[in-house]
Amino acid sequence: MVTQEPLYISKPHRGSWGQEYRIYSDRIELRAKILFTTLKIKISNIKKIVVKDSKIVWSDMYRHPLDFWWTYNNDRGGATHVFLHQKGWPSRISFTPENPRQFVAKCNELLGKR
Repeated sequence: MVTQEPLYISKPHRGSWGQEYRIYSDRIELRAKILFTTLKIKISNIKKIVVKDSKIVWSDMYRHPLDFWWTYNNDRGGATHVFLHQKGWPSRISFTPENPRQFVAKCNELLGKR
Protein backbone atom coordinates (compact mmCIF):
# COMPACT_ATOMS: atom_id res chain seq x y z
CA MET A 1 0.00 0.00 0.00
CA VAL A 2 1.35 3.42 -0.97
CA THR A 3 1.33 6.00 1.81
CA GLN A 4 0.26 9.47 0.80
CA GLU A 5 2.27 12.39 2.18
CA PRO A 6 0.26 15.12 3.93
CA LEU A 7 0.10 18.54 2.24
CA TYR A 8 -0.12 20.27 5.62
CA ILE A 9 0.52 19.18 9.20
CA SER A 10 -0.60 21.30 12.12
CA LYS A 11 1.46 20.92 15.25
CA PRO A 12 -0.58 20.74 18.44
CA HIS A 13 -1.84 24.10 19.70
CA ARG A 14 -0.99 24.87 23.34
CA GLY A 15 -4.62 24.31 24.37
CA SER A 16 -5.32 21.35 22.10
CA TRP A 17 -4.45 18.41 24.37
CA GLY A 18 -1.74 17.33 21.91
CA GLN A 19 -4.11 16.85 18.98
CA GLU A 20 -2.62 16.81 15.49
CA TYR A 21 -4.37 17.73 12.26
CA ARG A 22 -3.30 16.77 8.74
CA ILE A 23 -4.52 17.81 5.31
CA TYR A 24 -4.16 15.43 2.38
CA SER A 25 -5.24 16.00 -1.22
CA ASP A 26 -8.50 14.07 -0.68
CA ARG A 27 -9.17 14.29 3.08
CA ILE A 28 -8.51 15.91 6.45
CA GLU A 29 -7.45 13.81 9.41
CA LEU A 30 -8.22 14.98 12.94
CA ARG A 31 -6.63 12.99 15.72
CA ALA A 32 -9.33 12.78 18.39
CA LYS A 33 -7.84 11.53 21.65
CA ILE A 34 -11.19 11.72 23.43
CA LEU A 35 -12.72 9.28 20.93
CA PHE A 36 -9.46 7.23 20.75
CA THR A 37 -9.48 7.47 16.98
CA THR A 38 -8.63 9.64 14.00
CA LEU A 39 -11.57 11.30 12.24
CA LYS A 40 -11.11 11.14 8.48
CA ILE A 41 -13.15 13.70 6.58
CA LYS A 42 -13.27 13.58 2.80
CA ILE A 43 -12.74 16.95 1.12
CA SER A 44 -15.84 16.24 -0.98
CA ASN A 45 -17.97 15.96 2.21
CA ILE A 46 -17.08 19.42 3.52
CA LYS A 47 -19.98 21.87 3.32
CA LYS A 48 -18.29 24.75 5.16
CA ILE A 49 -14.99 25.42 6.90
CA VAL A 50 -14.33 28.77 8.58
CA VAL A 51 -12.26 30.38 11.32
CA LYS A 52 -14.30 31.46 14.34
CA ASP A 53 -13.32 33.89 17.06
CA SER A 54 -12.73 32.65 20.57
CA LYS A 55 -15.60 34.63 22.08
CA ILE A 56 -18.89 32.89 22.77
CA VAL A 57 -21.66 34.92 21.22
CA TRP A 58 -24.72 34.09 23.29
CA SER A 59 -27.11 35.20 20.56
CA ASP A 60 -25.74 32.28 18.48
CA MET A 61 -27.68 29.97 20.80
CA TYR A 62 -30.83 31.26 19.11
CA ARG A 63 -29.60 32.25 15.64
CA HIS A 64 -27.59 29.05 15.02
CA PRO A 65 -28.72 26.56 17.67
CA LEU A 66 -27.38 23.44 15.93
CA ASP A 67 -23.95 25.00 15.50
CA PHE A 68 -23.91 26.12 19.12
CA TRP A 69 -25.31 23.07 20.93
CA TRP A 70 -24.55 20.11 18.64
CA THR A 71 -20.93 20.68 17.64
CA TYR A 72 -18.30 18.07 18.51
CA ASN A 73 -15.63 20.14 20.24
CA ASN A 74 -12.33 18.31 19.75
CA ASP A 75 -10.17 20.73 21.72
CA ARG A 76 -11.26 24.33 21.30
CA GLY A 77 -10.31 25.51 24.77
CA GLY A 78 -11.35 29.16 24.34
CA ALA A 79 -9.00 29.94 21.45
CA THR A 80 -9.67 31.08 17.90
CA HIS A 81 -10.69 27.83 16.22
CA VAL A 82 -11.80 26.14 13.01
CA PHE A 83 -15.49 25.26 12.54
CA LEU A 84 -16.16 22.50 10.03
CA HIS A 85 -19.61 21.45 8.77
CA GLN A 86 -19.67 18.21 6.81
CA LYS A 87 -21.99 15.58 5.37
CA GLY A 88 -21.95 12.63 7.78
CA TRP A 89 -21.36 12.21 11.49
CA PRO A 90 -20.29 14.21 13.40
CA SER A 91 -21.66 16.86 11.09
CA ARG A 92 -20.26 19.83 13.04
CA ILE A 93 -16.74 19.81 14.44
CA SER A 94 -14.67 22.53 16.02
CA PHE A 95 -10.95 22.20 16.65
CA THR A 96 -7.85 24.33 17.16
CA PRO A 97 -4.89 23.80 14.84
CA GLU A 98 -1.67 25.71 15.47
CA ASN A 99 -2.61 28.32 12.85
CA PRO A 100 -6.38 28.22 12.18
CA ARG A 101 -6.31 30.74 9.32
CA GLN A 102 -3.57 28.93 7.46
CA PHE A 103 -5.36 25.60 7.97
CA VAL A 104 -8.64 26.96 6.57
CA ALA A 105 -6.85 28.64 3.64
CA LYS A 106 -5.25 25.30 2.67
CA CYS A 107 -8.62 23.50 2.92
CA ASN A 108 -10.37 26.18 0.86
CA GLU A 109 -7.63 25.88 -1.76
CA LEU A 110 -8.44 22.14 -2.07
CA LEU A 111 -12.21 22.82 -2.03
CA GLY A 112 -11.74 25.22 -4.95
CA LYS A 113 -10.05 22.45 -6.99
CA ARG A 114 -12.91 19.96 -6.75
